[in-house]
Amino acid sequence: MTNKEKGRIDELTEHYQSMPRFDVEQGLGKLRARLGETENQVGSVGKASRKPSRRRWLSVAASLAVLLLAGAVYFATLPAKTTITAEGKTERILLPDGSEVLLKDGGTLSYDEDYGKDDRRIDLKGEAFFSVIPNPELAFLAEQGPVTLRVIGTTFNLKAQPELDIFEVEVASGKIMLETKEETLPVAAKECGRSEGPGQLSKMPAPNLNRHAWRTGKMVFEDQLLSEVVEIVENTYDVKIKISNKDMKACDFALTATFNQADLAEVLAHLEKLSGGHFLSSKSGRVYRLIDWCE
Repeated sequence: MTNKEKGRIDELTEHYQSMPRFDVEQGLGKLRARLGETENQVGSVGKASRKPSRRRWLSVAASLAVLLLAGAVYFATLPAKTTITAEGKTERILLPDGSEVLLKDGGTLSYDEDYGKDDRRIDLKGEAFFSVIPNPELAFLAEQGPVTLRVIGTTFNLKAQPELDIFEVEVASGKIMLETKEETLPVAAKECGRSEGPGQLSKMPAPNLNRHAWRTGKMVFEDQLLSEVVEIVENTYDVKIKISNKDMKACDFALTATFNQADLAEVLAHLEKLSGGHFLSSKSGRVYRLIDWCE
């Protein structure tokens, strides 16, 4: 739930508390009158024992009616959402303020109909490249858990996968801010910022913007560890690469290579040559295991 939605719930709670309450006793009296009863009717012991039960059930019914009414008011006043999912291809999206989004296949982007009124807030699940129109008066916001990404105007790649606790931004131009209640972390051009664990922020240099390779087709590695290269290759080609070695820290090595519009087979062949190992492929062709290296 976003901070904006929490604020809306607080407003509705105050509104509910100010609403007139149902008079259950008065309602019971009217019900008895319509049933031909009088206030002095006591009846048998069995009937007397049923009166509190009837009153209790009517009280519950009245409370449920109030809750249903409050729920109806809440959902009726929620702004409509626009949701776009990229299925089978990359989607190019133009936001209401003119900002552009390139949504990676499999990703989902959504925003409220009041986008641009108080702020420019989006929700992303997946990965996308953003080119945000500068507007100092209306921040561009994206949230995941306790972390907020705040932008005035810049270009960046954002990967948001809440199920894996991944929230990572690589900035191409300008500057963004990653914020939690405890910390604000500026991330400048050619830097990568991320959330690690419960709201812990960190950043690192990203001189070659390799996390953009899924759209640019270019990867440049300069004395970069194999484990880091594998992470970029996985993200670029949407595959899983497993390295068959228990002591990865001892075997990890730095490599230098440049790939421009290369297909996956070419990249894997080059990594085999550098590592001295061999890749085995799954039947689906989406999982690869590097074996016979660092022995």
